[in-house]
Amino acid sequence: MRRSDTLSHSACWLDADGVRVHALVREGPRPVVFVHGLSASSAYFSEALDRPELEGRGIVALDLPGFGATEPPAGYGFSMREQARVLAAAIENAGLVEVTLVGHSMGGTVSLIAAQSLASRVAGLVLAEAILVFDEALWSERISAVSLDEYRIEFESICRRPEIYARGSMLRRRKDAVARIAPCITQTTAEAMHASAVDLKAEARDPWLYDLFLAMKPQPIYVFGEMHDTTRFCRQVRADGARVAIVPGSGHLMMLDNPGAFYEIVASAND
Repeated sequence: MRRSDTLSHSACWLDADGVRVHALVREGPRPVVFVHGLSASSAYFSEALDRPELEGRGIVALDLPGFGATEPPAGYGFSMREQARVLAAAIENAGLVEVTLVGHSMGGTVSLIAAQSLASRVAGLVLAEAILVFDEALWSERISAVSLDEYRIEFESICRRPEIYARGSMLRRRKDAVARIAPCITQTTAEAMHASAVDLKAEARDPWLYDLFLAMKPQPIYVFGEMHDTTRFCRQVRADGARVAIVPGSGHLMMLDNPGAFYEIVASAND
């Protein structure tokens, strides 16, 4: 783990199966590892470093290859299983144990797959609106439905005014949060976005992913933003006996819309 500063939390580089993974790190016991979604980065979870709910605990918020400051290696395909191998290697090589693994959206899919190989290192798994089944309404599904050339046009348009894209994704549009996450879309590429969306669609269409979620031990917590707690998928998850938590007053970006409630759920995940 290579540090770039000596503050209470640091920007670090983690070795993960030959990939240099950028992460925001605060050392401490019972670490919480945050994994971002499509178009995002560790910046979406930087607030975790200062949240009282997580005081005294280790924090690792990483950038998946192709996003944030983590460069993808040559020939990288941006599949969920590739990303899961990198995530698992980062946790193993850093020697982390008693981990609470928190994945948001695509990052939840990656975290669930990675948890299979991490065995006793993971004490708790929090899936914040992870993509586990096919849903044509999802943004990733709309990206995967068009060609890469067609998506490049949309991507370039978003990158010209990233602050508009950032505000449109949030219910509670705090200026500091918008300023923090707006650059994230410009730190990835159309190729990484499109390839990720295409593979995410393929994984979500396969029933094994949802079956893995139901069978995973310890039992994950699936977290919905209140805006989505009446969806068909929410009813399905509840009917199947999964642990469910709701973040009040929030949509998909619950860690930004209502950070207090979100991080309280994270903090109590292993209780």
